[in-house]
Amino acid sequence: MHQLCPDRSTCRNKLHRYGPRWGASYSYRARAVDAAGNLSSYSSVTTSITPAAPDTQPPTAPGNLTALAFSAGQINLDWIASSDNISVTEYRVERCQGIGCTNFTVIATLGAVTSHIDTVVTPATSYTYRVRSVDGAGNVGPYSNTASAITPNISGYQYHRQITINAGKAPTPQSNFPVLISGAYPYLATVANGGKVQSPTGIDIKFTSDAAGTNVLPYEQERYVASTGQIAYWVKLPLVADAATFYIFHGHVRAVDQYNKAGVWDSNFKRV
Repeated sequence: MHQLCPDRSTCRNKLHRYGPRWGASYSYRARAVDAAGNLSSYSSVTTSITPAAPDTQPPTAPGNLTALAFSAGQINLDWIASSDNISVTEYRVERCQGIGCTNFTVIATLGAVTSHIDTVVTPATSYTYRVRSVDGAGNVGPYSNTASAITPNISGYQYHRQITINAGKAPTPQSNFPVLISGAYPYLATVANGGKVQSPTGIDIKFTSDAAGTNVLPYEQERYVASTGQIAYWVKLPLVADAATFYIFHGHVRAVDQYNKAGVWDSNFKRV
């Protein structure tokens, strides 16, 4: 606190400091004066350093946040570190659930790291994330960009559709018989072409008899066009009949080739 001395006697025996600055070093000494104006020798010198100025500058936003659905139960997050005038000490990861969601909540408070693995997720669900940083003074920075990922279902595939044989298409039921699935479907183009298929050769397209994707049917890929989603697959069904159903799965970043041409065509088939 600044003090003003109206006269010498008022300030006698008092030490006064004028205009100290943050983070500066000051040295002091004192001497006494009697009524006759006689001065004593100086005291010893003492030094004091004022505190550093309070840090009020927040960190920058984390950069390039990405989210990758590694499996049905794991999403991997990565981002570029924030910068700060002193140091970043904490990152807060926020998440919301559902396509187009905005109700973010904090799911993790981390140290000075640039990645996080979210394992509290459910299969076949969309999650959106954002991250912000905090410095040692508690200043909170702005949010990163948002990043979204959809966990695949338990089988590892992100998408599936039911296929139903329309009434009148199979007037006589046939057991263990191949059917042709063909056409151009934009959602079966590759991701790079606006679709949902991961592999440029279409190996992450498969056919199953169940909605869980566990019972793979024998199938043969005759044609796959990554740019348009045009397909031609022969699928062997246990029963071809009106209203019979089966499923097509697609969208798996680590799918393996499950084609089974020999399983589709037995020795009774000569030519198609």
